[in-house]
Amino acid sequence: GTFATVPEMITLIEGANNVLEPPIVLLPLDRASADPVDPNTTSIITSSPVEINGEMFEPIVLTIPPQTARIEGTGELFDGEIHISRIPDPTQGPRPLPDNMVLSVYIALQPFGVVYETPVPIVFPNVEHFPVGSIVDIFGLNHDTGRMDKVGEGRVELDDMVHSIGGVIHNNSWHGFVPQPPILEKNEDTNDTSQMPDQAATCGGGSEFCVQSGNLSV
Repeated sequence: GTFATVPEMITLIEGANNVLEPPIVLLPLDRASADPVDPNTTSIITSSPVEINGEMFEPIVLTIPPQTARIEGTGELFDGEIHISRIPDPTQGPRPLPDNMVLSVYIALQPFGVVYETPVPIVFPNVEHFPVGSIVDIFGLNHDTGRMDKVGEGRVELDDMVHSIGGVIHNNSWHGFVPQPPILEKNEDTNDTSQMPDQAATCGGGSEFCVQSGNLSV
């Protein structure tokens, strides 16, 4: 099979039993969904249809304008294939996600080493049925730190898809999105979860903010 490339620097000690903690997971890629990039025209990259718990959703779509995809290091235009593989199990990512991060959709863009001269837009299926107008945070793996950094935002549009607000994808890597914490009106009950989806995410850094309940844990 074909597996994702993991950008990881590893220091090995000669003559020792080198154990990686946590281990690096090599993700099998969905090569069947690969689409070609033509440097001279707009290229549309689509994943396979997304299936979650037996429910089918529209594919993920990456739009690459002309003269945008380049090879990292040389700056030459990229004219190969790019594919989008959904990661159904978060433990199959290159590194475990933070305990407080539950991505609605988690994907790998491959091959590694492709960068975009200007960030490009992406569209995700609205797998949690957020209402139209909902805003989400889009995250991407920082290859230098190994952490998931926020790279932009998306919005649920009338087609029931999550469209990035402008270009957010800087390079081929691991990406996903989570709903933003709700903005509560004054005197609004912070424990009212009736308007939130069943699978709400918890986001945060040093402290944790529960998207579903609105509770803040420090």
